[in-house]
Amino acid sequence: MPGAREEKLKEAIKAQYKSQREFSKQTGIPASTLSSMFKNGIGGTALDTLMRVCAALGMELRELAVSNEVSLAQNYSKKEQQLIADFRRLDSFGQEMVLCVLEKQLEHVPAASPEIIAIREPEERRNLRPIRLYQIAASAGTGNFLDGEEFDEVMVDDAVPASAEFGIRIQGDSMEPRIPNGSVVWIRPQQMLDDGDIGIFVLNGDSYCKRLMQTGSRARLVSLNKRYSDIQIGEYDELYVVGKVVGVEQTPAF
Repeated sequence: MPGAREEKLKEAIKAQYKSQREFSKQTGIPASTLSSMFKNGIGGTALDTLMRVCAALGMELRELAVSNEVSLAQNYSKKEQQLIADFRRLDSFGQEMVLCVLEKQLEHVPAASPEIIAIREPEERRNLRPIRLYQIAASAGTGNFLDGEEFDEVMVDDAVPASAEFGIRIQGDSMEPRIPNGSVVWIRPQQMLDDGDIGIFVLNGDSYCKRLMQTGSRARLVSLNKRYSDIQIGEYDELYVVGKVVGVEQTPAF
């Protein structure tokens, strides 16, 4: 549950960035992630997300420790708890090095999807350009109805592929770990995809973010999360390709 730690972060964001919306724009951390974190408490927030928030505010994780609240590490595995403890032992320079290595490694996950890159937060944002980010989400799960024209125009830098023309937020965990729930995928509009491409699809009126797999004349939509079954495309199904995923802002929402 939210408490003193969340209020401390809110105050720091307001003092340095004036608003959560501006903080989201400047750091690339989705507003939905921040909203959920403040609503549900930071105890269940991913460690890398907390690191990004703290780094953007010039804070250290240990500054969020509050004696009368549950420890941040409570919701993590023993291995994750040890990583948190080791991270806290480092000075600010050491913590920055860890964050740099983490960001570099995320660029190569997974090797099976080399074209999909994680957008890093550079020290200096270069070649800024506006791009549409649609408010309605596509499903990485059981399917959403994709019907909406409302979008925010956000400023992005050259970390977003030049071929991307708009972004869509992802709802669901079927494309994890590569595309976490709450991530933004950057789309290049096109009506056909090659076998193995990841894209945004509308199947019988519902939208999906999936990998397209074809066997002969038959096609299916495949999740990266093995807990989800493939979606077989039947003879009478209506499948429309919105476009190809060419980039992903890998920031999970909790």
